This record gives sequence, structure tokens and C-alpha cells, in this order.
Amino acid sequence: DPDVNARRQVVRSLILLGRLEIKPRLAAIVGNPGDPLCAETSLQLFIAGDVSLAPAVKKSYRWDCPEYLEDHRIIFVLLCRVGDPDALKKLDGILKDENRYPAHVLGMIADTIAKFCPDKKAIPLLVKLLRAGTHPLVAERVAKAIARISDPSAIPDLIEAIPNRWGGTYYKDGAWKSMPNEVCRALETITGQSFGENQARWQLWWHTSMASQSDRLP
Repeated sequence: DPDVNARRQVVRSLILLGRLEIKPRLAAIVGNPGDPLCAETSLQLFIAGDVSLAPAVKKSYRWDCPEYLEDHRIIFVLLCRVGDPDALKKLDGILKDENRYPAHVLGMIADTIAKFCPDKKAIPLLVKLLRAGTHPLVAERVAKAIARISDPSAIPDLIEAIPNRWGGTYYKDGAWKSMPNEVCRALETITGQSFGENQARWQLWWHTSMASQSDRLP
């Protein structure tokens, strides 16, 4: 839509120029979830370091439109920036049917959680994405996020996801090389163990470890 794109450019320029007199107008845009510039305006204010409209975003933003997942991700970042305790819950709510979203978008969600909300409270959502198994690339990026949080509760699901790898390659030192299995790297980061892509060995270690812990319980 040319008109929307033109308005988007105007909003970006005015925010970057620090034109504070347009703040009431920006507040009206952010407060109207039907406005196509709602998330974009919030994003530009966020980039400019202004989070003063975050309460308006939380109050009026519509989370019930699953087709706006990229906008939801932007608003999630904004709410995390201001320490909103409901940010993760809002994001989880719109991912009830994660299979409807493209793999690259789910991967971006995992990256966003790792960067802005690396908290154990995010593990259930990340595990849900890992179990979905929609695309190996999703598993790899979710594994990276889990590794950053380093929560042992995700170990069984990481083990199950070992075969679901991307299998990409990269060129270095005159030769093509296989991309590392990020699921295995996450397991190594969390456990300190190293069994490569041998899923059976990881499973044996996990079951033995759990049995040993049970024996030590009173």
C-alpha cells in the first residue's frame, strides 16, 4: 500500500529527528491496533530509545491476530525492554498453533527470546517449538536459545531432536564443511558431556543420570 509506506517513512523520519511535538499523534497510532503503523511506530520509538508509550501498547494492542506474528514479535521486544512480566505469556498465547507459521518466523521468535528474554520461564515455549519439528532450522535456532538459558529440564527434548538437524554446509579453508549440530552443542553446553550425534548414547547417559539422582533421594 503506497499510502501506508509513505506514512511509515514520515513516522520514521520524525522519530529519528526527535520531533517531540508529534508525540500525541504517535500515541494515537500506538493506541489504535487497527492502524497498520501501530507496531511499526512502536518499533521506531523503541529503536530511538523511547519506551514511554509501552503502557499504551500493552493496553490496546491486539494479540488475537495470528497473521500479525512479526508485529507481535516487535511488541514482545518492546514489552521485554520495559520489564513487563506478561510479555512471554502474550507471545505464548499466539503460538498455540505453531505449525501454521513459516519456519523462518519461528526461528526469529526463538532468536528474539534468546536475546531479550533469556529466562527459564521461556523454556516451556521453546520446548513447544522444539517438539513441533516443523523444520530442522527451527530446531537449530531453538537449541541455541535453550543453550543460552542453560536449563537442564530441556535435556530430554533436546535428545529427541538430535536427528532433526539442518545439515547445511559452509566454505572455509578451501573446502566445504558441515554445519555443526546446534542441538548437540546445546546438550554439550548444558551437560558438560560429549556424545556427538549418537542419540542412543545420549539417551543411555540421561537415563543413567536420572536413575542415579533417584537413588540419592531420601
